[in-house]
Amino acid sequence: MKTVKIIRMDIENFKGIRKFTLNLGGKSASIYGDNATGKTSIYDALTWLLFGKDSHGNSKFDIKPLNDEGNTIVGVMPTVSAELVVNGVPVVLKKILREKWEKHRGGEERYGGNTVDYYINDVPTKERQYKLQIESLVASEDVFRVLTNTYRFCRDTNWKERREVLFDIAGIESDADILAEPGFDGLREELGGRSIDDFRSMLVMQRKDANTKLNLLPARIDECERQLSGLPEFFDRTERDQIVCKIENLREKIVGLDSDEGRQRIKNEINAVILDQTKLDMENEQHRRSQSIPVQDERPMLCEKIQSLKDGIAASQRVISNAEMTIMRCTESIEEARKQWKRLNKQKFQPGVCHACGQPLPADRNAAMQKAFEQDIKDRKQALEEQSKRDKTTAAESEKAKQEAEKKLSEDNMNVNALQAQLSEWRVPEQEAIEDLPEYRETRAGLESKLNELRSQLMKLDADKDSVRRQLQDQIEELTRKKAVQDRLEAQFLQRRDVENRIEDLVGQQRTKAEYIDHIDDLLEQCEAFVQVKVARVSDAVNAQFTLCTWRLFTEAINGNLQDCCDALVDGVPYSALNSAMQINVGLDVIQTISDYYGLRVPLFVDNAESITRLNHLDTQVVRLVVSEQDKEMRVEQ
Repeated sequence: MKTVKIIRMDIENFKGIRKFTLNLGGKSASIYGDNATGKTSIYDALTWLLFGKDSHGNSKFDIKPLNDEGNTIVGVMPTVSAELVVNGVPVVLKKILREKWEKHRGGEERYGGNTVDYYINDVPTKERQYKLQIESLVASEDVFRVLTNTYRFCRDTNWKERREVLFDIAGIESDADILAEPGFDGLREELGGRSIDDFRSMLVMQRKDANTKLNLLPARIDECERQLSGLPEFFDRTERDQIVCKIENLREKIVGLDSDEGRQRIKNEINAVILDQTKLDMENEQHRRSQSIPVQDERPMLCEKIQSLKDGIAASQRVISNAEMTIMRCTESIEEARKQWKRLNKQKFQPGVCHACGQPLPADRNAAMQKAFEQDIKDRKQALEEQSKRDKTTAAESEKAKQEAEKKLSEDNMNVNALQAQLSEWRVPEQEAIEDLPEYRETRAGLESKLNELRSQLMKLDADKDSVRRQLQDQIEELTRKKAVQDRLEAQFLQRRDVENRIEDLVGQQRTKAEYIDHIDDLLEQCEAFVQVKVARVSDAVNAQFTLCTWRLFTEAINGNLQDCCDALVDGVPYSALNSAMQINVGLDVIQTISDYYGLRVPLFVDNAESITRLNHLDTQVVRLVVSEQDKEMRVEQ
């Protein structure tokens, strides 16, 4: 068992404590003081010394003391040191918070944050080495806070974290160990790596879904059976096939009407006349094109040249405008640089004074500052001269570009005027009259007359066959109506077979769903049996570790399921409903058990100790923080 005790603590400029020494000599003690006298700050100082945080675990808090206006006092160095004894070996730890001040141009000093100095046995050390030393003394920060604060575990720790710690202390067997026992064979095989709670929730959801679907099946079966009442039980395709055969025969007769020889001969002659007309028209068109003399229109070319020159004019105007703006900007920049150079030339060095006391700075420091000042003036003047040279070069280049653009602009304007005059004088040459082929119109009229005669012969022949075709089509329409009746009867018969197959499928689903629900119910019973075994064993194992309190590790929900929790009880009363004295003693009971588990005894701070008349015995150093209205300054009693 490792034992850590406080021999002495020295606190200076820490929160509300300007200077305080706590001499304990490794013994327990009571610290009396009115509210806001700094009792809790002693515990904060210890946790900051060890972990860089206050007693609530905050790494950012007001470490430095405040003045009467509520502002942080500048220039103080919060310092905390503690002389500890660890298994009889003394160890001295110390931390100092220092302000960082940085020098800026002109010699001005500015606040740049804080830094922390670390000491072990009065020897300066690095932060990493300091933290390793703390870990070797008090294990982890979480364990230390639990063992030094009676409220930490039962009130401030998340119930899931409390539950994990209690299970570790009690050595709770795993779910896999319980599942390996007889009676859980089916459950063990179906878990598939899931926890019992997740698996049970999944089963409940699956059973609800399956039961919902099972309850819907009877109604769906009844609906299908009602559909059967209006559907035929038998259908013969013979009559329908005979109707289809008759329709095909009639359609073949109609096709035969269109394949008559005399009619086909007339159609061939009509096609020949149309071909002669097309050939004659093509020859005449070719003859007319041969008489056309192409004339080249020069206007598009002239317009293109004019537009190209106008684009060049616009580009030259942009170059001239940009050059003028650049020249103006460079001129203004040169003038501004000249004014800045004159202002710099007039500046004189002024000796500095201390910001803290207002006294003149030492001569050597003033000399260094004057040298830096003169070098800065020289550098800035040189930079202005170089910038002016660059501006003059840029202005000269822009002036040259402007002159070249103005010259090109004048030339392009002259060329545009010349081309526009040439465009206005251009005229399209006159085209001579174009004539058709000799006797083209007479030949074309003869072919058109012959074509009309042939079409009249074809129409007369078709008029005789239309009567026969109408009779055949009337017969086809009548047979088609009969076929539609047969098709509807066949569709109803096929629908009946589909409905019967659907009923058979739904009955099978009904049987399968019922068997599936029975299987789920069996697995749920195994889950309940598992939970009952686990609850009994876990509760007995955990509560056996404590003398005053017991732990409620499971609660029953409205639906009867057990839910995880972790609440301390005393005679059935929850921790949150206990009075302050009992809460403190419960905290002592917990600290005793956890301290034995980790093999570590550290100083315990009992806040609000005035609320309890008798503390349960705890084999460790105890520091009681007692509110005492008459003690306006802290008082220590052992």
